[in-house]
Amino acid sequence: MSEWNININANKLKEALEDVALKGKYFDGMASKNSRLSENAYIQCNENGLFICNANEATACLIHLPLSENESISSTSDMVVVDIDKTTKLLKTFNSNVEIKVGDFLAFSDTSINSKMPKVLEHTSTVMINMLIAYFETNSLELSQDDTMKVFRKTTFESKITVLDTEMVEVVEACNIMNLAKYKFEYKENSQELFISSNRSETETFTMIVPTIHTAGQSATVEFTGVFHKFMKGVFQIHLKDDSPVLLTSTNRILVKAPYLRY
Repeated sequence: MSEWNININANKLKEALEDVALKGKYFDGMASKNSRLSENAYIQCNENGLFICNANEATACLIHLPLSENESISSTSDMVVVDIDKTTKLLKTFNSNVEIKVGDFLAFSDTSINSKMPKVLEHTSTVMINMLIAYFETNSLELSQDDTMKVFRKTTFESKITVLDTEMVEVVEACNIMNLAKYKFEYKENSQELFISSNRSETETFTMIVPTIHTAGQSATVEFTGVFHKFMKGVFQIHLKDDSPVLLTSTNRILVKAPYLRY
């Protein structure tokens, strides 16, 4: 196969890989357990940078890393799958930029370090990942403060809430006293408030209001499970519709989570 190269800040790439791992608490019956989204990350080039992605059957996430002046890629369409833990441990040994040569294997180097590791043959959720990449490339991720609702595949969302990452982390960490990693988002149009709760039963619950920057749309309620709150950075938007996938977007990050439906 033809070789292609990535020259990028090692710490920048390491942090993106750590973020898409989505390590943390996951719902496991009546308690949460430590887990991750998957062990591998999918990296794809485009004209302006790299897509760093991960997914499983219920969650998909994407980070777009734009290239700075001292970074480069020799391809605009190639992709590679990497083991997240092995790659992040290696990237920690580089002080600045790392040159990554992608061929039959991965070669990492700078002026003093040379290292090789095998590629992962494929990602188990490539279809979900390609869906997110296509969405990024065909939709504006501008954080508009208007009443226009986003459409994701067949879902037209009915509410849009703009929040700050630190506010969301504070609320979710408080909800985690329930030790469930199961969260209900409830947006109330009349009060224009977003409530997040974690409920073990009708008599054992925790609910907290999330401070918002802007809200629009109709009331909506969705429950889902697993890590999400530390993935988004800075200001981001939450897109909701009753019992539908939850879409979180910022200018360079996307996270989609399937709803948790009780039968």
